[in-house]
Amino acid sequence: MRKTLLALLVGVGFVGLVFGQGSNRERSLTAPSGPEIRAPIKLFDSVAVTNANVASSALGLDRYRPLGMFSVQLIVTGTGTVSRVVYEVSNDGVNFVQPVGASDIYTNFTATSGVAGNGVDLQGFQPPVAGYLRLRVYATNGVSTVSAYLCMQ
Repeated sequence: MRKTLLALLVGVGFVGLVFGQGSNRERSLTAPSGPEIRAPIKLFDSVAVTNANVASSALGLDRYRPLGMFSVQLIVTGTGTVSRVVYEVSNDGVNFVQPVGASDIYTNFTATSGVAGNGVDLQGFQPPVAGYLRLRVYATNGVSTVSAYLCMQ
């Protein structure tokens, strides 16, 4: 009589060992694979913003297949204030919007803001499902030089 044992580990998502005809023969063992954290993407590289707003290039999310967890590291130097950093999304890659109810990622950030007071900080955010994403930086009160790195999972 053939006995088959199929071990399913719920929540981990892999098939365990399969035994047949009294042998302890291993048929299938697949290690679980978790979501990957993508390498950071530089969206702004020391961009000077003076009393205006600047949008990053659009990032096609289909290429990265994120699970919806994002973070952005902001680095600000100069005498100005980054009054807002927001994300904008689009499904056509042309018409970008800040979703209704979306919170600003940063507000009133300067060269002396951040945990260490050195103009560097990292914040997480969760945009809705979309084909494209970009960041927009608003600056006031002088020149702010901005670098921003996006990471996603």
